[in-house]
Amino acid sequence: EREDGQSFTLRPLTDETTCSDEQLSALIAGSWLWELDATQSIFFDFTCNGIVLIDDQQSEAFAADYSFADGIITILLGDQPLVFENVTVADDAMNVLFNGIDFAMRNALYVAPSTEE
Repeated sequence: EREDGQSFTLRPLTDETTCSDEQLSALIAGSWLWELDATQSIFFDFTCNGIVLIDDQQSEAFAADYSFADGIITILLGDQPLVFENVTVADDAMNVLFNGIDFAMRNALYVAPSTEE
């Protein structure tokens, strides 16, 4: 449910070409943990259709609209958008620039490949 009360039903993708852009595919495959400090952590789970699920672990999770283009993620939160610039997405982490500060968001779903043979 979005902040304004609009509800969404999430369904698996049936068209394999949808979200086939490499950066967008990596973005939606992760659950991104932004640790602002020792007491403040936010999870972002992006969907293919411009919806992001946000959980700050202090209040109920909610959904918001987002766009991802030209290395910029813009999340619409009421009157003040949340903008991440210089976004690069890898399997294990997403690096962003927010208000002039570099952050690395860890992919909470990432499991490092085993080095055992």
